[in-house]
Amino acid sequence: MTSAQTVVSKPETSVVQDISKHCRMFLTVIQNKIRNLEKRKKKLDEYKELLKSGKSLNDDQNKSVAEYDHVTTSLNLAHEFSVKFSTMLVDIEKQEKREAIERSQQAAGKIREVLIAQDVLINMSLGVRQDFLEGKNGACKLTEEQLKHLDDFFHLISPREEVGEKDFQDLAYDLTPYFNEVEISLLQNKNNFFAR
Repeated sequence: MTSAQTVVSKPETSVVQDISKHCRMFLTVIQNKIRNLEKRKKKLDEYKELLKSGKSLNDDQNKSVAEYDHVTTSLNLAHEFSVKFSTMLVDIEKQEKREAIERSQQAAGKIREVLIAQDVLINMSLGVRQDFLEGKNGACKLTEEQLKHLDDFFHLISPREEVGEKDFQDLAYDLTPYFNEVEISLLQNKNNFFAR
């Protein structure tokens, strides 16, 4: 077993999910900055009121009041960033939902393909098998070996309750790589997959 096979892979995250995560983190930082700037502006407003009332301020307070315009500009800029990133986050969440729906539809399609294959193989009665062996009644001609491969495939995709030591979930987990190979072959139109 190679080292690549022994590594447990973590579930794949989409680019949209990564962007969403970073956007949320950035939005949190901006919102914290807004809170801090609002507290600072409130304090500076209090200093300005003290100055208007004729009270004197110490040097640090006077320096802080001199930065009032800078604080308000930074606060306005932070609010603009917050609005923009909130809008982006809503769009990203919509994209995440679309991707989740698409993944769900793909999974349903895979299940549908397995069920169709099961139905076809269940209906392979002796008369139908003979038609395939002889290539008549519209059936393509198959060899006994090819029919045996179809039977083997049917047993793989139709696990029964008497599976022995393994329960159904373990068997389904073991069959997942095989189904992926079947799916890839079907998508690539490899007609010879079942003839192996």
